[in-house]
Amino acid sequence: MDSPLPLSVEELTTGWLESALSDLLNGARIEGFSTDVIGVGAGFMGDLARVHLRYADDAPSAPESVIAKFASSKPET
Repeated sequence: MDSPLPLSVEELTTGWLESALSDLLNGARIEGFSTDVIGVGAGFMGDLARVHLRYADDAPSAPESVIAKFASSKPET
């Protein structure tokens, strides 16, 4: 993987996701994605987001979403 590791949900890119998930995509191309922050206030020591994946073509065997975990964006944690 040539792209640097994203340090926050804002740093995720379609290219990085495609590269990181290549073994699960079965040749599918990620066209875009959206994110939902999850686990806020639930005692997690990091930031979690569900990443909803959109594909360029039909991709029935590729994941619909994945969970991304990042170090906490709050210095006190």
